[in-house]
Amino acid sequence: MMDSPAPEKLKVSPLNESHTGSLNANLERMKEAIARAGDLPILPHIAMEVSRLASDPIAGMSKRSCSN
Repeated sequence: MMDSPAPEKLKVSPLNESHTGSLNANLERMKEAIARAGDLPILPHIAMEVSRLASDPIAGMSKRSCSN
């Protein structure tokens, strides 16, 4: 059996000014898009309950809300 070569370590370079500037520009564009979106409608109660149950790792198909 042949030994495989050791994997090379990833070299991570620090962010330079152009990367930082690009990240800041993207952040500003996201902030502007969110501001233009205005108020988003609130989800109806049923949709919120489905979302809550979908994110619950122990909820199954038979689990129901007590507010029915």
